[in-house]
Formats: sequence, structure tokens, C-alpha cells
Amino acid sequence: MKWTLFAIVVLSVVSVVFSALAFQPKDPTKPGHCYSDTTGPMKNQESKPLKGCGVASCQSDGTLVFETCGVIVGRPTKPDLSKPYPDCC
Repeated sequence: MKWTLFAIVVLSVVSVVFSALAFQPKDPTKPGHCYSDTTGPMKNQESKPLKGCGVASCQSDGTLVFETCGVIVGRPTKPDLSKPYPDCC
């Protein structure tokens, strides 16, 4: 039982460190769209690259999701900005 719990915790941590996600709730005054100061207006199901290494995606429910490179402890990396996300990580 202890090994199962340990494996679940380790796998959870590993899955989180490889990417960073942020969610912005939908705006009820703009159905069918997402908006943030970073991306401007976006239609549902639209994606836009972010400055640096990342992507913003407008979900079908109007939620805006930002995906960027995560932090891997002990292994500093520099993004390769010549490639699109996620290959730039």
C-alpha cells in the first residue's frame, strides 16, 4: 500500500513539472469568445502562440487555457524560441 501511494505521488509530481497551465474563466458578457489582455479576443476552439514559449487556447465553454513550459527541478533549460510550443521547451 505504501508503494502504491508513493508511486501515485511521484507520478503526479512528474506530470505537473513538464508543463504549466493557467485557466481564465469565461466572460459571461461575451458568449462564444474568450478574452485576456495577453491574447485579445479569441473565438471558441481558437489557439494563439504566446510571446516566448507557450500557447493560449479558447475552449468550447469559453474558458481560456494558457500552456507554457514547466519547471524541472535540478535541470535548468533555456527555451528554443525558434520552435513552436511545445517543441520550444
